[in-house]
Amino acid sequence: MKIRVDTNEMTYKEIDSLVQELREIRARKAELRSRMNEFRSLMTTLRNDAGITFVSKHTGEVFNPDDWEVYDEIAHAFYHEPNQD
Repeated sequence: MKIRVDTNEMTYKEIDSLVQELREIRARKAELRSRMNEFRSLMTTLRNDAGITFVSKHTGEVFNPDDWEVYDEIAHAFYHEPNQD
């Protein structure tokens, strides 16, 4: 994705503010990615090393971490990035 911003009419302060906001967004997405990777790793370790699988007591559905997405309650948006493993 490419974002085009016309900075010709923007002040230094406005550009700096935009850059800071984008850095905060990047940091938040990095945090979400890290947490999701930790979650997937935990589920894989439980399954492979301990023989533990989570199953819904209501439907019998086997819990697969790749079927889940993260909802960021701060940004009020879903964050989804495919498993990189």
